[in-house]
Amino acid sequence: MIFDFKMNRIIFGVGMGILFAITLVLVVVFEVDLFTILLLSAVFILTLNILMKRVANRAYQHVHQLLFIYCDAESYLEHVQALYKSGSRARKIFTGVKWQNVIMAYVFTGDFEKAEAEYAAFKESFGEMAESQGSMRFSHLIIEALLALFQYDLPRLDAALERLEGDIERLKGPSQQYVRENPYSVYYMIRRAKDLLESDPLDTHALVHELEEANEFLRTCLLYLLLKYEKVDEALVQPFNRVEGNTLFFLDTQSKY
Repeated sequence: MIFDFKMNRIIFGVGMGILFAITLVLVVVFEVDLFTILLLSAVFILTLNILMKRVANRAYQHVHQLLFIYCDAESYLEHVQALYKSGSRARKIFTGVKWQNVIMAYVFTGDFEKAEAEYAAFKESFGEMAESQGSMRFSHLIIEALLALFQYDLPRLDAALERLEGDIERLKGPSQQYVRENPYSVYYMIRRAKDLLESDPLDTHALVHELEEANEFLRTCLLYLLLKYEKVDEALVQPFNRVEGNTLFFLDTQSKY
């Protein structure tokens, strides 16, 4: 995955050029022995690899921040599609993870029909791996829960959450707490939305206070769902304006928020 980003491809090319030049100087000018050349080359390549991994991690972090921090679902979709289409496919598991990101992007742009179609194709190609690989399984179940939530299929949602709970229970203390209580996590949003959708009656005074304190991603998702399934009226939404660049659910032309 480190070659998925143009910056890393540039770093690699420049780095190899520098390594060649240094090796040439050491051999021709200083007549350094082969063992020393190999040792220095190994150290240089290891350092280059560490640098490229850091660049890739930061780049992927920025891509996910586009959605969960800045709520720019449109840009997130563009980035994850580009990474999936043009990125390295050397390892199947990385291809599967990138495909999962594309499916999640379709969900948060509001194109649920496309998300369902891609999810069905993903399960056909990666279903067995997604169930067995820890790095894919949690996202696999999250996508299942998201599709159920945004289409208000409660039996499907309950089944997905039951399986998610089993995975979360196996996490160690701090990690488990982070997943459950992090207000920027998709799991937290799903749980909170489900509680509100099933509340009868809904305490709108408490809801308004919660929305005032919520981050933009959580607030937008909750309001979108509550309006879509008519748990609140549009008057409640009026004080809550989207921040500039918030494109969550922009492909849903029927969206009221």
